[in-house]
Amino acid sequence: MNASKIKLLCVIAMACIFYAIMFQHLSLRGANDDVFFSKALESRGLVDFLLYRYDTWSGRVTLEGLLTATIGIETFWKIIIPTSFIVLVCSISKLATNSVGFYTTISAAVILLLTPRMINEDSFFWVTGAYNYIIPFSLAIYSLSVFSSMKRGVINSTLSILALLIASFSEQSAIFLLLISILMLALKKVRLSWYSIIYILVLTICSLIMFSAPGNSLRFAAESATWMPGFREYSILTKVMFGIDRLASTYSMPYNIPIFCLSAVLIYLNRGRKLGFLHLASCFVIFTYMVLSLITSLSGHGLSRFFFNWLSPDLLYPWPEKFSSLSGWANMLFTMIYSVCIMFNSALLIRGLDRTSVPLIAISCGMASVVMIGFSPTVYASYFRVAYLLHICAVIALCSAVHNEILHRKGGSASPDIR
Repeated sequence: MNASKIKLLCVIAMACIFYAIMFQHLSLRGANDDVFFSKALESRGLVDFLLYRYDTWSGRVTLEGLLTATIGIETFWKIIIPTSFIVLVCSISKLATNSVGFYTTISAAVILLLTPRMINEDSFFWVTGAYNYIIPFSLAIYSLSVFSSMKRGVINSTLSILALLIASFSEQSAIFLLLISILMLALKKVRLSWYSIIYILVLTICSLIMFSAPGNSLRFAAESATWMPGFREYSILTKVMFGIDRLASTYSMPYNIPIFCLSAVLIYLNRGRKLGFLHLASCFVIFTYMVLSLITSLSGHGLSRFFFNWLSPDLLYPWPEKFSSLSGWANMLFTMIYSVCIMFNSALLIRGLDRTSVPLIAISCGMASVVMIGFSPTVYASYFRVAYLLHICAVIALCSAVHNEILHRKGGSASPDIR
């Protein structure tokens, strides 16, 4: 039996085991959103419900339409949720290496499954959470992997645009796609064509429909009153501070394998460089983060009340004392410095035509996706599911960095699509 057949059998076996485990563990929760959407059509039709939600709460039209129409079909979501994960890891491999490679895909799957438990529980294993996070994110990464490729084909081109009809109705994935796709066109990483024009047009129209929903302002007012009275009066700096605090709590979560692995790989790949103080200082900061992460993982709690502490006593509300304490400011300062060091070391990988900018772009957008949550009054009430996109981006950066290092050692060149 040749190697390709062995790999195929391994893939089939792992897929069967994965689906079996997901079928066993996926179930509706007995309260909150799962119950709300399960009963949403008892007194009105689907169109009436979506119009009501659009006018009074959310612009996520297609996402909520899919959720409301199928949440009562248990077999459907027990298939679609694990399928979304498979699409996601295959798309990560495609985006990072320009091919759906066996080892890259398996590695991406393993590392992504090792995302901190509290993030996975709300964005993957919770049914309503999966519809709002892993499903649109998987379609967003798939769509982007096609958009960034030189060889798309008619079928993939069509499917990538259709995927936007779901992916563009999630705030995080819509902004993520808009930032990266426009950046690629501006930097001429993707050629201007009828496909790219239609792609940007559909993405923009869908995003505008979502963000211009009348319900957004009503929801903002209601959630401000519930979670943060007076949120409208907070300055931009304060809201950015909230976002950085959420990023800090994400970094310091125990057993944060994707971020830890990315940190270790960046130090390893940039070893031996003679860039002076800046490089040494950035490596020291990243190594310090790794030590702190290990201590937190082994001890099960933060280092102190404020510094490198992943969970405040009440996560749902901002903790004023934190933002006026020395250790609280030290925590946010370390978060910002560590983030800059990660981006700096990712940028160092761009040397010559055989190195891509995927790690830098991916991790920068991932960090931004968490910080921007600070502009929502539910910045704390959203728990840790808002950090799922950051971990997806970390896995993309990790896979791309390792892949291009292997190519460099073999004397090959990286994908010509994204340099």
